[in-house]
Amino acid sequence: MNKPFHQLPQWHDVIRQFTPNWFTVCMGTGILSIILAEFSAVHPMFWQFGAGLWLLNGLIFTLFSSLYALRWLLYPQEAKQIFAHPSMSLFLGTIPMALATLINGALKYGVVLYGTAIIGIAEWVWYLDVLMAVMVAFVVPFCMFSCQRHQLQQMTAVWLLPIVACEVAAASGAVLLQHLPVTPHAVGILFGSSVHDKFHRALVLSGFFFLKIASTFLNSSFFPKPIKRRIAI
Repeated sequence: MNKPFHQLPQWHDVIRQFTPNWFTVCMGTGILSIILAEFSAVHPMFWQFGAGLWLLNGLIFTLFSSLYALRWLLYPQEAKQIFAHPSMSLFLGTIPMALATLINGALKYGVVLYGTAIIGIAEWVWYLDVLMAVMVAFVVPFCMFSCQRHQLQQMTAVWLLPIVACEVAAASGAVLLQHLPVTPHAVGILFGSSVHDKFHRALVLSGFFFLKIASTFLNSSFFPKPIKRRIAI
């Protein structure tokens, strides 16, 4: 059996070739841990298994964040090339979404395991998640228009990753509000979550609008030409 990373010539190539699409592992693990908490009424084992997955997901996210941060520190020129990559840059949106699953898991499991003090930590981490989601929602679409090359026939659901992070952050804010007292500060979080939700929808609608303009009024030679059929009489 081959050892892990046997294809890499040197160990530091793990850092050099690390890409943000690995954070989709945290997204999947995190959402599974959150879903398992809803089945705790069926059997307590579901809650325990979900709590274990949440803790494991925290370790995985810490590992991936460290590797990606080291790539930016050790290989900044190569790391910057992600903004010109037409597909890998889209996975930058998975970082705040993976962090959001940890926040939601902290409110479901962390309060029971570590007490109510974790609510304050989750609140500050949510602010960080919002900041990253907004940055990704602005920077990645700007790079798609300015320094990347895309075609309509290659459009997939992956294009939504940079802007869906705002929607996920807004949903996490709604979950966080259930654990906070009714104060002007909580009202601010509610307002911010609502703005994030509307901002996500505005980006989606504006994207469809520009695609409609591009497909209708611009020269689109890649569209298939209509097939002329001959009818025999």
